[in-house]
Amino acid sequence: MKTKWITLLLMSFLTMLPVTGCADKDAINFQLLQGGKAIMTAMDDAEAKLREVKLDSGTLLFKDVTISASKGLFYNSYTVSINTNVAAEPADYELRVKMPGKVTQVLGRSADGNTVTFKIKNLSKEYRYAAYSDSNNTGTMIGILCVLSVAGGGYIFFMKRKQG
Repeated sequence: MKTKWITLLLMSFLTMLPVTGCADKDAINFQLLQGGKAIMTAMDDAEAKLREVKLDSGTLLFKDVTISASKGLFYNSYTVSINTNVAAEPADYELRVKMPGKVTQVLGRSADGNTVTFKIKNLSKEYRYAAYSDSNNTGTMIGILCVLSVAGGGYIFFMKRKQG
């Protein structure tokens, strides 16, 4: 009887092990350059940092910054949406966004692998830049299937052992 409980606890632990923390491994990285020089790098607090960037005149560079992540057990998706403010002064900014997974949609520029580069040169009107990426947690799925197979095999083994 003691062996059954130990086996049940061990199988439960092994089943839950690959599930813990599977969606928290990746973050979106931002780098803002002005005239080729990096003026800001952010990861966790990127929304707040990007909203604080000011032009020489004191006008905020970005009117709206939205970063969202939808993380699940089997699938993750990430969205970045940025609107610039209108300003009369010239701008020479470049925003590099490194996204987890594969970049599947870009508004305003093209993607190179999992990095999107937005060149912000004209502020005479409001511009919108956006990127979307997604990733499948295939490793988690394979891990869960393996654990379930081992658990099922263990169950069958112990049932046959009990009968025979």
